[in-house]
Amino acid sequence: MRLGWIAAISMSAAACSSTSSGIPPEFARWMPADAPQPEVKPDVSDGLDLEEALSLARSRNPRYRASQLEIDLARARKVIAETYPYNPELGVEGARALPFRGAEDFVARLSISHTFEIGGQRGYRTAVADADIARSGAATAAARLLLGAQVTAQFYEVVFLKQREAIAGQNLDVARQLLEAAEARFKAKQIPEIEVNLVRLDHGRAKTEKEEAAREVRIARARLAALIGEPERIEFDLKGELGVIVVIPDRERLHRSARENRPEVAAARAQALMMKEKVRLAESLAVPDVRAGLFAERESAIFDTSSGTLSDRDNIVGIDLSVALPFFNTRRGERLEAEVEQRRAEIEITAIMQEIRRDVELAVARLEAARSVVESYERELNRLAQQNLDDMRKAYEAGEVGTLQILRAQEDLNRVKAAYLDAQFALRLALTEIEAAVGTKLSEIK
Repeated sequence: MRLGWIAAISMSAAACSSTSSGIPPEFARWMPADAPQPEVKPDVSDGLDLEEALSLARSRNPRYRASQLEIDLARARKVIAETYPYNPELGVEGARALPFRGAEDFVARLSISHTFEIGGQRGYRTAVADADIARSGAATAAARLLLGAQVTAQFYEVVFLKQREAIAGQNLDVARQLLEAAEARFKAKQIPEIEVNLVRLDHGRAKTEKEEAAREVRIARARLAALIGEPERIEFDLKGELGVIVVIPDRERLHRSARENRPEVAAARAQALMMKEKVRLAESLAVPDVRAGLFAERESAIFDTSSGTLSDRDNIVGIDLSVALPFFNTRRGERLEAEVEQRRAEIEITAIMQEIRRDVELAVARLEAARSVVESYERELNRLAQQNLDDMRKAYEAGEVGTLQILRAQEDLNRVKAAYLDAQFALRLALTEIEAAVGTKLSEIK
């Protein structure tokens, strides 16, 4: 009989520790692959392109790697939720009467008992844990999206600053030539000294701009190196161009893509689901646990009678059953807390949807404005600056203007190129921003 009881407890414990149904299907897309990912070791000897930078960041960026552990923590919490909280209890009792009358005057008791949850609490705890895993997966996906946007923006900032440094070098060369020409004309008494001083001021400004551009490149390289997990390695070439052709899908497709691809939405919905399951768990906790057990007792006693000493032995087998009476603690506080958390999570979904819609609208406005500026340079300003230089060269060949005028035209062209480069960088940043806002590349939106 005792063996049958132990077998029944073992079967109950095995059933309570079985695996649950798992992550809700609508959240499965946000979960990373369980297979270990090999460490990325790209060949950057010929330069680092954007995809290689992104791969390095996802495998080596310490903050992103730390955020991925949130999923492992949630899975560990699920193991806790699946584990039955109570173990069988074995009890042994022994007693003897006073005064001692002999070795056979004793009471012995052996019992085994177990506490059972009858309100389905384990199933609700497991459902809470599954929703928590889904939330963690979506949160990790959001961290991945943010890291991708940061790396992309920083990558193109380095590309932009390198090109701006080159233009600053060209401006310095032109300023040096202007200064040499001005000093020569001053020696020939063709211009006053004040004009030479203005050219010297221009040269000093160009030299400062070149030094400042070089410093900004070093800072941007260090930031990119930190993002990709290579903080000690900042001297690497980049393979990338700022120029990009942008085709903006219509607003409805952008908003639909954001709703489908932004992991923050999934994280908020998983949070709401987790709070819903916590409400059900709190309600189930109001159902008291049942404690049941078997015991075997043997009692031996010695009595003195007028006719002599008598002994008596009793063997008793019985059942223990106890249930807590919910008079004082009905778990009302836990239920109220879970219900408020559920309402807050549902409101949070609405807030995130509004924020995402706002993000998309702002990103579209910035992208349209940046594209308009780039198109104005490509349509007219670049051509006018180049035409002005060409006209100056023709006038110089005809002897109509001097060296200073043609060098000024070259300087103006370089400054237009620098402004055009600024506009291209603004367009690239705006493109990065809108792709982060919709959760995918514009070219992949259908």
